[in-house]
Amino acid sequence: MERIELMDIIIKALERLETKVDKIDERVDSVDKTLVKQEVSLAEHIRRTHLLEQQMVPVVKHVGIVSFVGKMMLIFLSSGIVWELVKLALIK
Repeated sequence: MERIELMDIIIKALERLETKVDKIDERVDSVDKTLVKQEVSLAEHIRRTHLLEQQMVPVVKHVGIVSFVGKMMLIFLSSGIVWELVKLALIK
C-alpha cells in the first residue's frame, strides 16, 4: 500500500514539474516573439537614422561655410576698426 502511495506522490510531483516546465516554455516562446519584433523595429530605426544622417551632410557643410564666413567678416571688421584707431592715434 505504501509503495502505491509513494508512486502516486512521485507521479503528481512529476506532473506539477511538467506543468511548470510548460509554463516556462510558453514564456520563452513569448520572449522570442518579442525579440523578433524588436529586432525588426531596430533595423527600421537604424535605416531611418542612416537616411537622416545622410540628409544632414549638406546642412553640416553649410554651417561650416557660414561659420567660416562669419569669422572672416569679424576679422576684417575688427582689423578695420583697429586700423581706424591707429589712424586716430597718429593724427593726435
